[in-house]
Amino acid sequence: MSFVRNVAKLASGTVVAQAFGVLMMPVITRLFAPEAFGLLGLFITITGITGVVAAFRYEMAVMLPESEEEAANLALAALGLVILSAVFWLVVTMVAGPELLRLFDGEGMVGYLFVIPLMTLLYGGYQVMARWFSRLTRFGELAGSRVAQATVSHGGKVAFGFGGLVGGGPLIAAQVAGQALSFLFLVLRLGRQGLQQLFGYAQWRLIVQGLHRHKNFPHFATWSVLLNTVSRQLPVLMLGYFFSLQAVGFFTLARQVLSLPAMFIGEAIGQVFFQKAAQARRTGNLGGAVTEVATRLVWYGAFPLLLVTLIGRDVFAVFFGEVWASAGIYAQVLSIWILGSFVHSPLSNLCDVLEVQKANLIYNVALLIGRALALTAGGLAGDPVLALALFAAAGVVGIVVMDVWLFGRAGVDLVRFGRALVRPVAWSGALLLVPAAAKWLLRLDSIWVIVIGAMAAIAYYSVVVSRDGRLAPAIGRVFNGRMRA
Repeated sequence: MSFVRNVAKLASGTVVAQAFGVLMMPVITRLFAPEAFGLLGLFITITGITGVVAAFRYEMAVMLPESEEEAANLALAALGLVILSAVFWLVVTMVAGPELLRLFDGEGMVGYLFVIPLMTLLYGGYQVMARWFSRLTRFGELAGSRVAQATVSHGGKVAFGFGGLVGGGPLIAAQVAGQALSFLFLVLRLGRQGLQQLFGYAQWRLIVQGLHRHKNFPHFATWSVLLNTVSRQLPVLMLGYFFSLQAVGFFTLARQVLSLPAMFIGEAIGQVFFQKAAQARRTGNLGGAVTEVATRLVWYGAFPLLLVTLIGRDVFAVFFGEVWASAGIYAQVLSIWILGSFVHSPLSNLCDVLEVQKANLIYNVALLIGRALALTAGGLAGDPVLALALFAAAGVVGIVVMDVWLFGRAGVDLVRFGRALVRPVAWSGALLLVPAAAKWLLRLDSIWVIVIGAMAAIAYYSVVVSRDGRLAPAIGRVFNGRMRA
């Protein structure tokens, strides 16, 4: 099955899930105050950090072995480590949880400390199962798990809001319920036979051998992803420290909206790319695979994120309410970094494919220091917008440096890749002139600026679909139900 068809299959569930979320978000933002979103953002930050390293990154190794038996034992080992991690965080939250939360204006979350180890278990377990399903190329079922998660998570928030439960706690409860359903969905889809097959491979000897063979994952990849996750989540922690939970809420909404392109298709490309890149390295065509994927990522993400830099405040004020206009300004400042992250995130799987986890660790240490200094400078200046602008600039510089190095290791022709970027940049720049003129020359109302921006986006993606001959048929087969898991 081709790369584009696998991406389209996996992305289809994400499209449905995120479309539902987009439709619900204007309702949710009118039911919950920025402070409630700030509490949710703090919870997502903490559990994102604990969950992403729960398996010590052994879930990533599941894709690498040629033997199904070896891969299954790695998956089982990863699940065992997730359980141990959840127990560890249960002890930490019981001993020091309240004191840590008070540092970041998170006293309101003290009553929900017990949920942190539960979410760690659910998130880590889902990551392991997702990699196992990716290895089996059962991307359709992965898409279904995302639909289930979004339906429960967003639907639960709306239900709580209309029921008068409008604090941060109900938002957290809905988030946990969505994650639980997505994990259970994959377990149930694997079925009794699939579970018996997975656990039937279990051998202590192979588990120990696998853990030793892929020891670079806990030694380097775990620390790399931990540092990268912490550095990405630093705004939540430091905005809470220097400013208020309201500023955290504005940032949380801004990042959720800006991350939609990554959620729509970036994550799908990342999971499929990891499988393809591992195969391409064995066949000696890794450079070509990386060039193809990176070019597509730029085409897919460039226009909407650049459009936000122009009309972000207008979009947030109209769709989410005037109280969220500050979140739109945050989005304008962050959008260039999010575009770089959209391209870089799937390609960062190259660190595991090329087994250069040590270099990735050094990169993430440097990135964390740079981002911390940037946010501290903005915090000391008393300006959250400046803090986020410096944070975004540090992120962009880091992404460019790391991707150029990875491309060199993968055998990418940088001159050829640079030429491939001319078209998406040119098309984006030309079409962005239209909403820019509507906003600053014609001085139209925000709603008309947004409409004109949407029309320009339709024109842009018409070009994207027409130039990528495999994209439209693949998406069509997904939504017509002719593609099966």
